[in-house]
Amino acid sequence: MHDLQSLTLIIDIAIIISASFLIGFIAHKFKQSVVLAYIFAGVLIGPYGFQLIRNLSEVKALAEVGVALLMFVKGVELNFPKLKTIWKISILGSAFQVVVMVSLGFFLSKYLGWSTYNSLLLGMILAISSAMTVMKTLMERGEMYTLHGRITTGFVIVQDLMVVMMIFFISNFEAIKEGNLRNLLMTIVESLLLVFFIVYVGRMVLPKVLTYIIKSRNREMFLLSIFALAVGIPLSTYAVGLTVALGAFIAGFTLSEAKYNAEISVQIQPFRDIFVVIFFVSMGMLINPMLVFSEIYLVLGLVLLVLLGKFTTSIVTIKLFGYSVETSAKAALLIMQIGEFSFILLAVGQMYGQVSQELYSSVIAVTLITILTTPFFARRAGCACKIINKLPFVKYLSEWKPVQSYREYPEIKLNLRGHTIICGYGRTGSYLAKELKEKGDILIIEHDPRKIDEIKKIGCSYIYGDAVSPEILKMANVDEASVLILALPDMRTKQIAIRFAKECNPNVFIISRAFDIAESKEWEKTGADRTTVPHVIEAAEMLRMIQEKLNLKS
Repeated sequence: MHDLQSLTLIIDIAIIISASFLIGFIAHKFKQSVVLAYIFAGVLIGPYGFQLIRNLSEVKALAEVGVALLMFVKGVELNFPKLKTIWKISILGSAFQVVVMVSLGFFLSKYLGWSTYNSLLLGMILAISSAMTVMKTLMERGEMYTLHGRITTGFVIVQDLMVVMMIFFISNFEAIKEGNLRNLLMTIVESLLLVFFIVYVGRMVLPKVLTYIIKSRNREMFLLSIFALAVGIPLSTYAVGLTVALGAFIAGFTLSEAKYNAEISVQIQPFRDIFVVIFFVSMGMLINPMLVFSEIYLVLGLVLLVLLGKFTTSIVTIKLFGYSVETSAKAALLIMQIGEFSFILLAVGQMYGQVSQELYSSVIAVTLITILTTPFFARRAGCACKIINKLPFVKYLSEWKPVQSYREYPEIKLNLRGHTIICGYGRTGSYLAKELKEKGDILIIEHDPRKIDEIKKIGCSYIYGDAVSPEILKMANVDEASVLILALPDMRTKQIAIRFAKECNPNVFIISRAFDIAESKEWEKTGADRTTVPHVIEAAEMLRMIQEKLNLKS
């Protein structure tokens, strides 16, 4: 019995992972959000379901690691250049929408008799759209680089930044409530100074430390250093009064412009995914289905508030900036949900105040419903635009003089299309790159930092990373490439790269280097179009030279 108690955490993790896999697999088959599947798994195995897990304290501790890793990766992936061409609509539009939604949520909650803390928390939760859902929908539909796709991306990036401010507000709510402006201003100033100091020192020191670790060519040390930063810095900032989530975001942001940021995201992703799964499952465990059903009118009312409130504020704002009704409507239809950060705000809210069970269960139910509606609206955007164009307020909007006029260009495609990807910049890869760079676009994937400087000198595009990672191949736009050359010695990397490349782009022409004839046949079975065996080519060249010599003698 004692041994069983000592294994409780391991058993709980096994139950969580198994339930998540089974229900997530079913959701994936039916093309539904796996995030919703994880939450549903939590409901089933939690205290309000089959009670397979009863002690939530240890699971919550693991979930906090998930929050830290998620915020860390968000910080690393923060991309200000994406906002460059649409920064006004992204910042002003997001700010307007957040203010309206926070106000609507707050006044509705106060009307229902909720506390000020719960009312403000609900308003903040309703204001933030799901970056995960929006990005996934845009990628699946191939609309990431369309005009409405870029506007939507700008909205969710700015809202992600606003979450950081909301976390600070929630964690300092008591000081704000007391009305001691001097103490509040001192807290804000001290926190900002601390954040700036961490970011400044981090950007000066951390990239150099990582470069030193990378040059040692020890992948384990690189991975451990990333994990230490993702968890260690948040704990340090927590010790001086900031939240773990805010500290993790700051840690990631310090590395957002490092030349190895793509590899950092890729390396930390498996750990992030596991802990984020635990986080979503732990959220599901706290849902009381009976309470949700008892508050069904509240849930439906909040769903209606989110859909109508976000759609109206988005389409009005985007249209006023001079975009067409069609572009405005398509962008607005994609933002009509609340998402993963609602759970983080709830988690932070629980740490710093009393969150009612009514608020908790209602928010999660609204999140599930609104995320489910996003793909539905996206698929029917064309029909929806025809209906929206006939609405009286839309016709009225069309008559307004825009705040700023824009020329709407056709869809912006990726910079690299029909290009050649070379994996590995060794003797073969470097020779090919130099010979092919004048004949078309070349992109090189290389994991050795010493060779990156050589690639820069010849003027080729490059990605620092390992071709074994599907994420790196996605960044290389393998789905748009015409040729993929695997000039690598590692068999596992070539096998994974060939399979993933063919799944993404069946038309890509893959050439792979093989050690011998048997390996050559293996790569052709896997999906390579052509293979080269160095010693066979060498022998064939020698044979050609011998035959030329013999022919001359004869």
